Amino acid sequence: MGLTSRWEDTKTVLGFWFPWISLPPHGAKDDVRANAGYGSSVEAPLTLHAAHRGAISAANQCDIALYKAAVAQFDQQLMVVKAASAT
Repeated sequence: MGLTSRWEDTKTVLGFWFPWISLPPHGAKDDVRANAGYGSSVEAPLTLHAAHRGAISAANQCDIALYKAAVAQFDQQLMVVKAASAT
């Protein structure tokens, strides 16, 4: 599992668990898929009006909980990778 918001860490995790996958080197140009929202004019959560952000959050509680669980799992995977690399 990976997170586009933490793409460099994602490549590290994927490279560890799935070494047969061909990944672009760290920092490669156009390394992140164009459809990930990077460089677009789409608003980010912190730039939304507070009322809009609240309405969106209220309507997406399951998605928010799922994302938080995914981030926690990703952090655990990254810790395993870093611990294995340190030995």
